[in-house]
Amino acid sequence: LLLVLLWTFSLSISIGEAGRQPPVPNPRLADSRFLYNGTTMLAAGYLDQPYCQIVQQPARWVCVITADNSHEGGAGEHMVSVYSSDQGHTWSAPVVLEPGNSLANAYGVLAYSPSLHRLYCVYNMNLDNITKLPDGKPLARTDSLGYFVMKYSDDAGQTWSKERYQVPYPLTAIDRNNTWQGKVKMMWTVDQVKVAHNGTVYFAFTKIGAYEYAAPEEIFFLASDNLLTEPDASKVSWTLFPEGDHGLAPPGGNPSIFEEGHAIQTDTGFYAIGRTSQGYLGAASSTYLSTGWTTSSFAQYWNSSQSPLEVTASSQNLKNPRGPITMKQFANKMYLLLFYNDGATGFDSRNPYWLSAGIGHGNTVLWSQPEIVLYDDGDHSVHPGYPDFIQSETDGTIYITETQKTVARIHKVDAELLEGLFTQYRVATLTTANVLLSISGSDQGKTVPSPKLPSFSALAALGQGVTLDFVVSNMQSAHAGQVIFSNANDKVGLQLTVAADGGVQLEVADSAGNIATIPSDAVCAARLLLPGKHHFAFVLDAYASVGFSVVDGHMCDGAKAKQGWAWLPNALGDVNASPTSQIGVGFTGTIVNGRIYSTALRTSQVVGNYRALA
Repeated sequence: LLLVLLWTFSLSISIGEAGRQPPVPNPRLADSRFLYNGTTMLAAGYLDQPYCQIVQQPARWVCVITADNSHEGGAGEHMVSVYSSDQGHTWSAPVVLEPGNSLANAYGVLAYSPSLHRLYCVYNMNLDNITKLPDGKPLARTDSLGYFVMKYSDDAGQTWSKERYQVPYPLTAIDRNNTWQGKVKMMWTVDQVKVAHNGTVYFAFTKIGAYEYAAPEEIFFLASDNLLTEPDASKVSWTLFPEGDHGLAPPGGNPSIFEEGHAIQTDTGFYAIGRTSQGYLGAASSTYLSTGWTTSSFAQYWNSSQSPLEVTASSQNLKNPRGPITMKQFANKMYLLLFYNDGATGFDSRNPYWLSAGIGHGNTVLWSQPEIVLYDDGDHSVHPGYPDFIQSETDGTIYITETQKTVARIHKVDAELLEGLFTQYRVATLTTANVLLSISGSDQGKTVPSPKLPSFSALAALGQGVTLDFVVSNMQSAHAGQVIFSNANDKVGLQLTVAADGGVQLEVADSAGNIATIPSDAVCAARLLLPGKHHFAFVLDAYASVGFSVVDGHMCDGAKAKQGWAWLPNALGDVNASPTSQIGVGFTGTIVNGRIYSTALRTSQVVGNYRALA
């Protein structure tokens, strides 16, 4: 026992000292969305999937993390747990779940039984020590094959049971036809364990058809109806769903990618969502977890053009690369989804993280227009991911845990951002604060004194940036290149013009040659060209260094392009140029009204402006 404790302690120290954080740029210290403002939970050569449960006795947040002193998929990959007794401010040293065991074990999820005061961790383990392909070639990694196993803790994560219990499930077609013809199972989970209304615990996982993460793939669910009540861990039973020989296939069918599924119970059924290699999030629903699942399609936003309280599906699908998402329900019965809002089809494009609120719509969930919730504007290749949500039982505050592969952090989510998302389906309020310039229809064709815009290189107040917000009509009479607003002088400043497709675009430039162009897209252009009044806004978020556009309450996501939002140059400075600004000079559409703000409005505020004005 002493040797095991010493081994665990030495490993904990090496994990704790391995990671270093980049320096924090001072201007962003006030922004909770800035990745490095999170509280460090653990640092190591490789960390992934910090998944958590709130334990009642003693009151703690316990999290499990996949760790390795070298790299992802390394030979020493293993599960550790940490806990916090002060709402995430400080964290314990890590405890190894499999001390002295060199077999790969990874990707744990937690389930908690309040009545038993017992915490279970379910994770992958290569129990048979499979290290070669059937043809004898060595495996690059072994962390997503073998078995699901579980251990338990009766002391809130301080120690874990010596005994390990298998979580069995039957072979299905995808297993029998995999690289090992069913002799070895390939699978992994990134879902969090949920509890159904009837007390059944369940989680989604991926069955893999071809080593190491290749098509075909299907999403399944493991469920236990006695884990929360059975004191004998060996008697905990598990059932594989859906019934039959196939799980949820990718949108469009196999062979393709549909993985890292997450499942949630709605008021009337179950909803599942997962990443694909098609640039969109796949989704399916059913009245029952066990059977009746719809053919997978793509996850959808709700239609922001509808009147408040009338939530219906839009034709706009949620974009996401082959990167990790997460979805949970909260005390207000609504949902939150973390995703990347980017249509890349590979493993890249995982920055920034965007957050949407969800409302149950029958068996499905429809999603709000998204807000940036985590970013690293200095290094776009940084990949925050594999997150979890924690909602404090004390005050309802919502936190995000995540890792960019070397440091696990916890972030408090801004309460105003959340309130905006949770009420976005009904908001119809015009934001009147921080208006630098109000424009009426009678100003069209005039030149007015330019508003004094904040400098992007001198961030002084949280939320600083610029928003251009307009209501227009008769866009079908306008022509490409016509100016709606401009303070530009010799190509420096802001130029809001009609785009070639009939939409709008904003060009941003400073005197040092830092330039960005933020367009609407073909779908947004089509909206603007319809008869009647239309609202649009361009938001320049100085902290996140991101610009995006919204038309009639819908974020322009790029349509068939990879993304609609754009990174702003990190060195972007002063965009004040001409002392006077043109308001629709030569514009043959109609300006109804407009506002220039000295702040980056949140997406939800823009949606509120749309409903209030158009």
